[in-house]
Amino acid sequence: MENIQKADKQELAKNYETNFLPAFGVYKAMNDLREIRTIEKAVMQKTPSITTIRKEFGEQNVQKYIMSWILFLDEFLDLKERGNEFRLSETANFIIFDYYNLNIADINLIFRRAMSGHYGKFYDRLSGATILSWFKDYFEERCNICEMMSLQEHQKLKQSRFIEQPLPITANKKYQ
Repeated sequence: MENIQKADKQELAKNYETNFLPAFGVYKAMNDLREIRTIEKAVMQKTPSITTIRKEFGEQNVQKYIMSWILFLDEFLDLKERGNEFRLSETANFIIFDYYNLNIADINLIFRRAMSGHYGKFYDRLSGATILSWFKDYFEERCNICEMMSLQEHQKLKQSRFIEQPLPITANKKYQ
């Protein structure tokens, strides 16, 4: 049984390296999703969610993916105090389990915002709590925007049904 699990993990890792990273690695996402500057656009993107990545490539690989974004940010910000393995893995785990429905475009946007100073200045270090606060703020904003988008879509649908299918005019038997 243990050999089967080990073989499955090796297959997931191989699949992750050959299929996922070339399509959605940090540098590829930064380049391909550079036009995504709003939450609305991130939501509309058909990129895989954290849950999808986890199902298809395994929890360890999605953890590595999130950690690679954090390391990329550490490098970009040129912080004096770099993240250690524990901080990286625990921060990634919180993100995986608390924000599992975010997609790659969302993750890209969160880290782009951090790089551009949207979440404030950094003073030579970046804690896991700071990163998690960005995800929390982003997720709350995303939920509000998704609610608004859903209401707008509902109104459009409601109006189109009214225009396309007007209520039938029926004669009132009382006046015939």
